[in-house]
Amino acid sequence: MDQRQLRTSRRSTLRFIIYAVFVFLVYRLLASFWTNDAEEFQDTYTPPASNNPPHQADQLENVKEMPAPDLDSNEEPQPIQELNLPWYPKQAKLSTADRIELELKASKLARDEALQVLSEFNIEGIPGTAVKTNEEARAMYAKLDCFTQGSWVYNPTPRELLFHLQESLYSKCDKRYERDHKDTDTSEWKVRNELKYIWTPLDRSQCPLVPVDKSNWCDVMSGRHILLVGDILQFQMHELLLDSFRDGPAVCYGELNCKDHTLCSEPEVRMRYLRNDVLSVVRKNPEVPGGHPEMRVVQWPWITSNVIGRYPVLILNRGASYVDDDLFRTQLIDTMRVIRTAKMDHLIIYRSTPIGHPDCDSATAPLEGKPTESELQDLPYHWGDFKRQNLIAKEIVQAAGGVFIDVAQMTDLRADGHIGGQDCMRYCIPGPLDAWADILYNVFVLLGKPATSKFT
Repeated sequence: MDQRQLRTSRRSTLRFIIYAVFVFLVYRLLASFWTNDAEEFQDTYTPPASNNPPHQADQLENVKEMPAPDLDSNEEPQPIQELNLPWYPKQAKLSTADRIELELKASKLARDEALQVLSEFNIEGIPGTAVKTNEEARAMYAKLDCFTQGSWVYNPTPRELLFHLQESLYSKCDKRYERDHKDTDTSEWKVRNELKYIWTPLDRSQCPLVPVDKSNWCDVMSGRHILLVGDILQFQMHELLLDSFRDGPAVCYGELNCKDHTLCSEPEVRMRYLRNDVLSVVRKNPEVPGGHPEMRVVQWPWITSNVIGRYPVLILNRGASYVDDDLFRTQLIDTMRVIRTAKMDHLIIYRSTPIGHPDCDSATAPLEGKPTESELQDLPYHWGDFKRQNLIAKEIVQAAGGVFIDVAQMTDLRADGHIGGQDCMRYCIPGPLDAWADILYNVFVLLGKPATSKFT
């Protein structure tokens, strides 16, 4: 090898060494920044309230270390300490009378505060409907309550059912039935047992449920588009309406922000779903330190001029993201205030939140009666507080001239029909939610078309 080749070889080796050292230093620098950011995030970030069970490390955080038992000791064994789970707080039970008193006080406080805040709008009747006076509105509210007071009646006579066409998650019950039970089912109507129950109002003469007529429903909608807002449980309503109106599947990627779907063609009626777990009025999804969107409690913006202005019918639900009564009340009042500030003529429909049913996989029929106040207090994830917060929501929504549909009254009885496994909140479709579609259709028919509307 001559001198020139030798010098070239040495220079190549030197360049490689310098490059390797540079890459190593850059790697160490980035690693140190990442570690510091992670430590700072852990020190400063406090997660919001959530219904999701914590990770195992979170569960053990509040558990005192138990000493090993002394097998030779004559002392009586000490009782095992219970886990102090943050998502299932242990507290003394209230009596039924105390629970009822708490509900009455919470309802009155919500009504008084809502009327005080919303009085500036001078709301008459139910905006966005043919109901124009407060007297008519009170009569309408009583009639709507009648729809959800009743019982589930077993009827094995074959009838037409909703056919689910979208998200496969809601078809799990049918798949299980096909796999495990259909071949051994000796009944005349070979469907899941939970599909053989029909919701029947107590006073059918005063509030008969008229079967859904898609053509008439489209006529009543009168070209008004629908915006669904709520948490992941509200996505069930999205699926239900698509199955009720459409004869073919609709594509919706994910459960955060679905595109518009056409429900009716003439006049055109579109529907859109946006996820906002707490119906907040934020302009953008809050971020945690580090610039990443907060996803434990999703707050997708929806009360913006380019969104809410296109949808004169709002179907809302606060969902199962629990907060205490005071925060629930003040947040929902503020949401109604912002809606009415932006749009006085929008129809607001609020759906109540049903409880979940622990061990729903073993349920084969509706409950014989509503859960007692004692049983409600035994439920995890604050499910037992939904009843009281539904009453709070009812006062606020009606003070805003909205419509409160208490589907929890009927759905709380349905321990059966859930998706199951780890999901004892959502239901399969078809299933108990079919009655939601029946109720919603009858609500729209009773409310009628607005007397004057730019959408007709």
